[in-house]
Amino acid sequence: MTTTPGGLATRPPVRHRPALLTFLGGVGTVSGSKFLVESDHARVLVDWGPFQGLADLRRRNWRPLPCDAGDIKAVAIIHAQLDHCGYLPRLVRHGFRGRLVTTEFTARLREIVLCESAKLPLEAALHASDHGWSKHRPAQPPVLRVRRRSHPQTPRPRPDWHGDPR
Repeated sequence: MTTTPGGLATRPPVRHRPALLTFLGGVGTVSGSKFLVESDHARVLVDWGPFQGLADLRRRNWRPLPCDAGDIKAVAIIHAQLDHCGYLPRLVRHGFRGRLVTTEFTARLREIVLCESAKLPLEAALHASDHGWSKHRPAQPPVLRVRRRSHPQTPRPRPDWHGDPR
């Protein structure tokens, strides 16, 4: 604390650090789009998609999250392709309860993409068993929890439009 010539106490100016952008995926590969933007005020993810392709890429999906999912204020989904939104259920399972920021049409398509993509691990396991390329006999897909048309562990998005303060 310092004092002004009039005797009033003042605080030193607060210095804010610039926002930090971390590339968590989509680098060196065409899948796994994930970006973390951190500032003094919030942590926001831009996209949250799984890595796809060769086994080395898919193993990246099981790495620990880069931060506590409960500390993330929002996830902005750019568009509804699986490699941009397909890992939202895992984020929710780990404690994400923030806002999902996207357009109305992307939100609608995201529900379809997540529901349809839930079938992919089962189809891959069946193919692996039929063609003998899995070390497991029979190949087992991960446990899926899909009900109705929407994945139960994915928050319902609230479409936010350019600067809408909702």
